[in-house]
Amino acid sequence: MDWADKLVRDYINHSNNKLIKSESRKDIKWEMDDVKNTDTVKYFVFHIGHEAFDVNNGDTCCYRFTTDGWIYIDSVTRVVYEYNIEKDKLNKWRK
Repeated sequence: MDWADKLVRDYINHSNNKLIKSESRKDIKWEMDDVKNTDTVKYFVFHIGHEAFDVNNGDTCCYRFTTDGWIYIDSVTRVVYEYNIEKDKLNKWRK
């Protein structure tokens, strides 16, 4: 799904999401998390974030993916929606 990766990159480059925008790191990544089907729409769900160093039990360490934001992409119209976690609501994204 090259078209979806292109939309995610475009979102990252033009996002107003403070966590994504404030990332000075070049390690912003995204993962397709799910496919959500409603009565009328099929969404591809992506979480966008970065790898964070984590200490596990004080003895071992590893990296874990930290999510900075979620987007939903309509599989037919290819419209991007930002997920507002506090309101449990999708908002159409505009550059």
